[in-house]
Amino acid sequence: MTNTRQHYPTDVSNKAWKVIKKLLPVASGNGRPREYALREIVNAIFYVARGGIAWRMLPHDLPPWSLTYYYYWHWKKAGVWEAVNAELVELSRKKTGRRKQPSLGILDSQSVKTANGGEERGIDGNKKINGRKRHVVTDSVGHLLAVKVTAANVSDQEGGRQVLTALSKPPAAGGRREQGEDGQRQYRMAKILVDSAYQGLIALAMLLFGWVLEVVHRPEGTKGFVVQRKRWEAPVRRGWLNGFTPGKAAIGV
Repeated sequence: MTNTRQHYPTDVSNKAWKVIKKLLPVASGNGRPREYALREIVNAIFYVARGGIAWRMLPHDLPPWSLTYYYYWHWKKAGVWEAVNAELVELSRKKTGRRKQPSLGILDSQSVKTANGGEERGIDGNKKINGRKRHVVTDSVGHLLAVKVTAANVSDQEGGRQVLTALSKPPAAGGRREQGEDGQRQYRMAKILVDSAYQGLIALAMLLFGWVLEVVHRPEGTKGFVVQRKRWEAPVRRGWLNGFTPGKAAIGV
């Protein structure tokens, strides 16, 4: 289909499309020819994600919502979005003079209120929040490395175990992305900074992944919010996610 529509701010740039298109699963060659270019499908997905709208509210000059929704979930199951994020993180780190793979990570969690039901919803007894909990791992400059969403009543220790497991696995993306030397995504990871809620994971992280979990304690005698060494990056990333909460909900995160 010839693309004569207006440009949207969420449209993929030429530079970004070069990264994304090589990570999309290869078509089987069966079935009828595509009516819409894959780049337009990606543009439609990003429009929903950034705008925080329902799928059915996609503008008529973008691919149909049902087709867009199908590709989103198909690529989600194939690990495309994890692969795209990992690739962009590597490019960003390389651009700033760092090695592609981080050796230091920061793990943190945040409970957020949700209006929708479903299994991934509960009450965080400590923070009195009814909703979901995001367990996030970033590198030392705030790049998102892994995220796991659970019900808010899931303990930090269990959620931390799940997100560390996700961090250890290479993004699949239909098998089109090269893996690390030992088959893991973060094969340079050596240490992850955490707060005391994750202290019970120290032995498990070393046993399963060979990672050191270092607990960063609040300085004695301090009250309220205190910026802690390096761990500031994860809360910054959480704040960034808060700004995208409607869009995240719209695409199923």
